[in-house]
Amino acid sequence: MNRVAIDGIYDVLVTGQNLDDEAATIFRNIINSATGYLKRKSSVLESTRPGLLRKAKLFCRFYEHETPAYAILRRIKNIASVLTQSDLNIFITMIYSIT
Repeated sequence: MNRVAIDGIYDVLVTGQNLDDEAATIFRNIINSATGYLKRKSSVLESTRPGLLRKAKLFCRFYEHETPAYAILRRIKNIASVLTQSDLNIFITMIYSIT
């Protein structure tokens, strides 16, 4: 992904990791005593070496089921997971309460 982003002349690599992914990664790092990785848990990771872009985790504060709702609201195609109408209604309510 980094190579494609650099070839496309982008400054930041944005990924779709969500809150569930972040929690699982933190838990795995604690269980494996990989505490060095814990200090890198942030929504934006700066480049650590030349040729490696900054990384932004766009959905790191969203639960997994909220990500497809965002994609549906933004009309992004190819949603892999199934979203119920109830989930979508909850997400829309959250968006309006934030704005």
